[in-house]
Amino acid sequence: MNSIVLLRQGTKYGPEYVTRLAREIRRYDLATPIYCATDDIDAPLAGVTKIPLSDNDLTGWWGKMSLFRPRGAFDQIKGRILYLDLDVALFEGATADIFNYPSNFAMHQDFHKPYSCASAVMLFEAGTLSWIWNAFKADCDNLMRRFQGDQQVLQYLQEQRTRYNTNQNYHAHCDFLPQRWIRSYKMHAQAAPPYDCKIVCFHGDPKPAVVKDGWVNAYWQS
Repeated sequence: MNSIVLLRQGTKYGPEYVTRLAREIRRYDLATPIYCATDDIDAPLAGVTKIPLSDNDLTGWWGKMSLFRPRGAFDQIKGRILYLDLDVALFEGATADIFNYPSNFAMHQDFHKPYSCASAVMLFEAGTLSWIWNAFKADCDNLMRRFQGDQQVLQYLQEQRTRYNTNQNYHAHCDFLPQRWIRSYKMHAQAAPPYDCKIVCFHGDPKPAVVKDGWVNAYWQS
């Protein structure tokens, strides 16, 4: 069973980002269920199943850490999970190719530091990464002060786990999704999405809703 999970917390992204992304997904994927974890359970989110966030003390990007919580809001989801940030654009084959990628835990490469992981797009098996939540909650106040976002904490926790378990028989680090699949709007896609690109990320500014020309405006408004 495959599932797509989105996260909307706070007011940075309005509900239109969820419904817009759901429409993008449905252009190419008619069957995979779409869930949105949110602290605004009354917001109209057409085409998705809403999940109440159970960790409202984790604001902003930190809410993403709840994805890995055992016995939490996401327990109803089984199988492979594709997590997507709301400020992305999808293209043909995105969900099918990523779901078929041979990894139990994959992230994309940071656009500025390609040796580090980034969390706008993540693929993992539900219920298999509770160690991430446990390590985060054991030291969350310190980690949230020390690091500037969830993906930095995910990188750090994976490095620590490998260092402390050098003889382990399983792979503690995430795999990287193919770099050509996940591209940056600012760095790679202002003129057009590159060949074989599956997802364009609008990290930082501008966000897709405010780009008023070119392929982004046509794509967002369609």
